[in-house]
Amino acid sequence: MIEKIKENINHPEKLERLYHDDRKSFESSFEKVFSEIENSEIAKFWKIRLDFDKTPDKMKRPSSDISIMVAVCLLAGFLIKIPDIFKIDLTKYLFYEKDAGIIVFFGLTLYAIWINKNFNQKRLVIILLTFIVSIIYINLLPSDKTSDSINLAYIHMPLLMWCTYGLVFIDFNLKDRSKRIEYIKHNGDLAILGAIVLIAGGVLTGITIGLFNAININIQNFYMNNVVITGLVAAPIVVTYIIKNYTTMTNKIAPVIANIFSPLVLLTLIIYLVAIAISGKDPYNDRNFL
Repeated sequence: MIEKIKENINHPEKLERLYHDDRKSFESSFEKVFSEIENSEIAKFWKIRLDFDKTPDKMKRPSSDISIMVAVCLLAGFLIKIPDIFKIDLTKYLFYEKDAGIIVFFGLTLYAIWINKNFNQKRLVIILLTFIVSIIYINLLPSDKTSDSINLAYIHMPLLMWCTYGLVFIDFNLKDRSKRIEYIKHNGDLAILGAIVLIAGGVLTGITIGLFNAININIQNFYMNNVVITGLVAAPIVVTYIIKNYTTMTNKIAPVIANIFSPLVLLTLIIYLVAIAISGKDPYNDRNFL
């Protein structure tokens, strides 16, 4: 391969063919021979091209990033396990309905603070107070699933937390439109990759429980109550880490999934709107339907 690169250094088409025929061999051989051909403009181009591919995703990740990600996941996992730790009766107290969304966005917000290196004390106090007030408010509400107003509070509290997370993500810069657009894009990537991670987790759960059942060991309750619940709140944080550190992969996967499902979602909504018109349901006058 080294000799072929030397022979074809002035023939870009042949170099491209060599690269596609055996990428690994081409990359390793090019590194070895570069010192002999570095004066060639084409060689300089290939050096930049190959190094650029390695820089963002293949270089060693800072251990601090992984450590912080794992620490935030463990914190979120601990918080979601509060009912088990403190023996809370979930039939009388709706812990997950009240606090699950807050815990997820609290973890995401903490990780976003680390990513942005946003350690401004005033902003940290604002963020902390927002979460504390929200937690106190939502937990003072009665645990009544039959109350529409309380159910609406359960629904809208995660939306408030989503806005708080957004403020941290854009570094409190509400005037920068590009950052707001970037946050919307980030949410799309988070949803798509999160769905893939959850599907993979679901498959792993089924395989794990099935394997243990095959040897007459029932781990379903333990696995669901510990691993699955912790994994659900940790998944968005892990996906955020993937989006941040593996942008090349994210930029390839997310658009493909979006292009596949966008027409399907549009078609589904059109059919649904037609079905609403035929059924005579009116969301403006029928509160239960809304």
